[in-house]
Amino acid sequence: CFLYGCDYGFQSETWGVSFPPGSPACDDQIEAGLIQPLADGTLPPSLPVFPAQLLSSAAGFVLFGILLWAWFKRPRREGAVFLTFGLGYGLVRAGLEQLRSDMGRGELFGLSTSTTIGLVSAAICVAALTVPQLRALRPEAGEVLPPPTDEPQDPDPKNVPDGEAPKKAQQPKKKGK
Repeated sequence: CFLYGCDYGFQSETWGVSFPPGSPACDDQIEAGLIQPLADGTLPPSLPVFPAQLLSSAAGFVLFGILLWAWFKRPRREGAVFLTFGLGYGLVRAGLEQLRSDMGRGELFGLSTSTTIGLVSAAICVAALTVPQLRALRPEAGEVLPPPTDEPQDPDPKNVPDGEAPKKAQQPKKKGK
């Protein structure tokens, strides 16, 4: 979005970025009468706007860090990381929508569509994470398994967990006559 110039923020001289002619930011400002074509008929760049797209990316990296921490936190219930994502993304999206000023985002219940969806999804996730009756529907999460290794399996039966048969090494097939 940043390279294209869509999903831009409010006008800002301090933190603003100008987008070239033909970008959604420039086109929206021409349509709103904020900028006019130059005397030779060419279009100027957009007025400086806050780069909400970059803030959205930064918030996504922070949310990833929180989710990574939540993944390794024990004990936790199944679905907790997903619900934490829904809560965090919903709140971040609702907040970032307040910084945006691009046109054509739609409206639902007096807020932008994305703000409404973000707040509703965050509320659902908070309920699923905290209401005891809903929380009880999700069992405790198991342990985090280590990543697989390229080391061969130990065929010694003494080293195989109870209830599992030792894995036999594959013998190469002999070509028959």
